[in-house]
Amino acid sequence: MNIDDMFLYSLKNLSHQHLRSWLTILGIVIGISAIVVLVGLADGLRKDVDDQLSIMGPNTIVLIPFNIEGTTDLSGGPIALRASSGKLFDKDVERVEKITGVKVVAKLISGSINVKFRKDELTMDVRGVEPEIFREVTPIDIEEGRYLEESDRHVALIGYNIATDTFDDPIDVGSKLIINGTAFRVIGIIEKTGTGAVNFDNVILLHFEDARDLYSDSYAPREIRAARIEVKEGFDPEEVAEEIESSLLSFRKLKEEDKDFSLITPKFVNDTVGSILTTITVFLGAVAVISLIVGGIGVSNTMFMSVLERTKEIGVIKAIGAKKNEILALFLFESAILGIIGGIIGIGLGYGILSLISLLGITTLFSLSLALMAFAFALAVGLIAGYIPARNGADIEPMEAMRYE
Repeated sequence: MNIDDMFLYSLKNLSHQHLRSWLTILGIVIGISAIVVLVGLADGLRKDVDDQLSIMGPNTIVLIPFNIEGTTDLSGGPIALRASSGKLFDKDVERVEKITGVKVVAKLISGSINVKFRKDELTMDVRGVEPEIFREVTPIDIEEGRYLEESDRHVALIGYNIATDTFDDPIDVGSKLIINGTAFRVIGIIEKTGTGAVNFDNVILLHFEDARDLYSDSYAPREIRAARIEVKEGFDPEEVAEEIESSLLSFRKLKEEDKDFSLITPKFVNDTVGSILTTITVFLGAVAVISLIVGGIGVSNTMFMSVLERTKEIGVIKAIGAKKNEILALFLFESAILGIIGGIIGIGLGYGILSLISLLGITTLFSLSLALMAFAFALAVGLIAGYIPARNGADIEPMEAMRYE
């Protein structure tokens, strides 16, 4: 028998047991669509994170008053916070500014504070920044109005959500906010940023000195919350961070084990996020593979039943000259066809689900490589699941098969 004859013969047999065939195919469809959807979601999440990290910038280091120890141990989690935490002050920033390779340092003071607009009153994230320095290290686009200037006092730059959704009434440029009892005029609305490494949708930005006055009861004199450090071109942020750490440890008279601050570098963030995403991808992939194994069991069951029902037919075919490997190929063709049809439908269904999910604003990624991988999985499941039943059918002796009832 040539390949065309085997293919047509397999299709004919599958069509005779169409209900069982379609139920078997359904198992593969579920497994393949699960792979496409789950891997597509994981890849989309990875792309989203990579995009956000690119916004943060490859030459940016963040100094915070906590000791963060990064680990890649899945049992310990990607990030572990030590008990030690300290405070940062202007003098620490002045020390950092003297480090070779540091271009500029932007101080930040922040917290949650009472904000009133007309009759509504909420607790909100209000941050103080040095306007020109902060804009140099942090990309901010203005939707309406203007950005903060060094000479500004008692004015506010607000996030997009605060302007449109947070209060009962929308906030326009020129509106007045009462922040902890002090009046501030809105001079600008920040363009919508969405979730990610740089998100200002629910933030109010003030001049650093105004924020320092507002938080005078919460912060020690000349204390800051954090600092963003921009590294000069041509310098390695990791090496600069090591030099900053050594300098601050010496300046604060601390040993390494007593360190009460951390420097978050692009490599640290990338390694941490990469560990999280790898864990998520492995977990989602395992769920999808389990679904596919269930589909493979369905293929095996269908092929075993097919061999039993056609035992006499196998004997007749062998009696008229069919070889053992041709019988094996006949049944493998059938199981492969089940896998191929299930794979094609599963890929289409998975793509449709990913498209629907993307309409909800969730980043998904469907690629040709993902489709080919899913198709290869489906074909492999069909062939592997059908091999043992096919071999059993090929091993049946002609006379024994013809006497089978």
